[in-house]
Amino acid sequence: MRQHHLEGNYQPDPGDSYVIETVGLLNDIDRRVLTQLYLPLINVDAYTLYQTFFDHVPTMGTQSEKQTHYQLQTLLADMSQTRLIKARLVLEGVRLLKSFVVDKGDSRHYVYELAPPMDPYHFFNDGVLNLFLFSAVGDRRYRVLKNNWVKTETDKSEMTEITTSFTEVFQFPKTKLTAEAKADTDKLVGRSQATQFDIPDSRFDFERLYSKLSPTFITLSAINDEVKETIRKLYAVYHISEDDMVSLIYRAMQSDGNVDLEQLRKVARDFYQINMGEGAYPKLKVKEPEIQTVDIVQSIGDIQNEGQLIEFLTQIDTFNLIKELSTYGADPTIKELEAVETVMSKRKMPIPVMNALIYYTRLQGNGIDSPEYMEKIARDWDMKGVVTVADVIQSTKAFVDKKQEDYEKWQQRQNNSYRKTDGKANDIIPDWLQKQLAEEDGVTLPAAAEKPVEKVTVPTIIKKKPEIKTDPAMLEKIAQLRKDLKEGR
Repeated sequence: MRQHHLEGNYQPDPGDSYVIETVGLLNDIDRRVLTQLYLPLINVDAYTLYQTFFDHVPTMGTQSEKQTHYQLQTLLADMSQTRLIKARLVLEGVRLLKSFVVDKGDSRHYVYELAPPMDPYHFFNDGVLNLFLFSAVGDRRYRVLKNNWVKTETDKSEMTEITTSFTEVFQFPKTKLTAEAKADTDKLVGRSQATQFDIPDSRFDFERLYSKLSPTFITLSAINDEVKETIRKLYAVYHISEDDMVSLIYRAMQSDGNVDLEQLRKVARDFYQINMGEGAYPKLKVKEPEIQTVDIVQSIGDIQNEGQLIEFLTQIDTFNLIKELSTYGADPTIKELEAVETVMSKRKMPIPVMNALIYYTRLQGNGIDSPEYMEKIARDWDMKGVVTVADVIQSTKAFVDKKQEDYEKWQQRQNNSYRKTDGKANDIIPDWLQKQLAEEDGVTLPAAAEKPVEKVTVPTIIKKKPEIKTDPAMLEKIAQLRKDLKEGR
């Protein structure tokens, strides 16, 4: 059983983009406050995420460059997607982060607004966070942390101030600012106060509280906004009911009919320790976000059907998928991650489809450290309108079926070039070779039927002597020559 967090419909995919904005300027003092006062309350993941977002923002700017959540997960390689979401929720809960999203249909764009932590004065007077800090670190460490931020001032009551004024040092210029120079001054960045920690009214039933308060002891005007905010915080920390809160308010009443807020906090703390035991203090616990679970296989080797494959590729993150496909379960190399990021960013692929592409690439026996092969397939899928893992499987099936059909046609053409005997193709074997093989196997071949010898008729060539015409005078000379030769003359 693998768990995956469904944050409404806004769980970011690794391919979704984001930017970091700041509420005013952040500085190194904010880092110190975060480390000393907030780190004991929030988990290390949330602290790391805040510091990472902090480093995203340029020194002289208030907005980071656009990046993808995949790049963020690569940067935080040891943090899973579920832990990343939980860390973000923790930062939102303590008012260090606000999240905004715009849905573009095939992708989403997020804006994370980073807020400065409370300054030490407001933190230690908050009534909620300071109490949880006390509970987390104990009395001794709490006092040390508090003393780190105590101002050390010299008694100046018997001293004479000799500071000069501005006009005693400088002359006012005669020039005036132009209209262009005066424009857009409201857009300049400045130092902003931290968002105060608050508890919504829905958490505490003030109407019930008002109905329980006696007009004889207190007027409703005494429950002003500051008192209401303190009550909300005490309710959030100690879970004091509306009925019990009435008696605590009575104990914190002053002679003028107003509520002493410090006394109200004290009696609330005492009430909690009476019920929970001496020295007991509430601890800040991070709620587990609502998680939906689905039955999917833990390993790719356990996949039995198409549905499990779709679910597996949809839920697993890309980093772990590459590990899963590795022979020895090794972490992805930098080259592999860069190749995956290149393809995913260029093609704007949803992470499940990217997972399917990686899976398909490895099935073909190819590595994923070069983007060219994956880019070619991704381009083909894009042209076919592939947007889900199910689309990938259907497209792949059609491709395989076409290949099989082409192969069968080719095989049929090949088979047609051979003679068929009992469904098997036989080569033409010379008689002398058949006889030799039969003798080696001890088999007697049947006598071959004698075939009549066909006579070949050779045409007769008749040569005719040419007709010679003779001259009588010449014949006479030849006869005389023969006679002379015969007589020896």
